[in-house]
Amino acid sequence: MISPECLLNAVIRPACRSLAVAVGEDRLDTTPAHALLLRIAAVESRLQWRRQRRDGPGSSWWQVEPLTAADMLSWMAMRRRWRDWAQILCPSGAADRYFAADAGARDWASMELQQRLIVDPWFACQMARMKLWRAPDPLPIHGDVQGQARYWKRFYNTELGAGTIEDFLGARRRLLRGLEERLGWVAPE
Repeated sequence: MISPECLLNAVIRPACRSLAVAVGEDRLDTTPAHALLLRIAAVESRLQWRRQRRDGPGSSWWQVEPLTAADMLSWMAMRRRWRDWAQILCPSGAADRYFAADAGARDWASMELQQRLIVDPWFACQMARMKLWRAPDPLPIHGDVQGQARYWKRFYNTELGAGTIEDFLGARRRLLRGLEERLGWVAPE
């Protein structure tokens, strides 16, 4: 298990900052984004698993699926200010192969992206951040835990996902409460 403070300071903040600088968009690197990414990691993997249990497709502390990563990279590659960063993130072109007509190319790209999500926490964090960035509604502020729980369920876990708002709130309370109180994200309970 990674400590919440280590995940926040060694992965989430620098990954968001490098993404924001690379594409010239400061709103990618905000306290509400940091808080939601930390809370998502708590509920999705309990800050433990980088590979989904029971052989599901989710990988990393954020349980990003290879298809989601491919979609994020393809979206970035089609936009001028994001294109260079997409090439840096995926120089092998796995995202392009994911959408290839050849099933063998898709299978290989899926395995490559899944491995990258497992072993490269910055990449995984940036893919999770991009999924949130592309959601149609703005992020709730970091102190609005209920709002962030609803946002996660609607735009990240989705209505089809097995997670519940209660799961989000419980994981946050068990794993993050002390850090969140020290950071002033929430009032002490």
